[in-house]
Amino acid sequence: MFKPQEQCRASARGRQRARACPEATHSPAHGALDQIHDGTHVGSWSISSVIDVRNVLAHIHGHVHGTRGYEGRHFNVAAAAERRAMLIELPSLAAETIEAAKE
Repeated sequence: MFKPQEQCRASARGRQRARACPEATHSPAHGALDQIHDGTHVGSWSISSVIDVRNVLAHIHGHVHGTRGYEGRHFNVAAAAERRAMLIELPSLAAETIEAAKE
């Protein structure tokens, strides 16, 4: 049985986290769902580095509203004024966006 919280706690004592652990940040990693309207990448190089070193299962972030969705293990859940949510199944990374009904 997949128990990410137990695997994360056990591996947190070491330098690297197990791949079973998701990371959540406000900003995106550089180069992953981080482009603004003019095509410029505005993601964080530091976050990108941490994700690579820790080899995380999923990186969940917001901040850049125009590139919501998912790409590989990166999930941009930015909602702005929209009423929506993203369901991410672990460890498969299957994702689904749920939109609220319009009133």
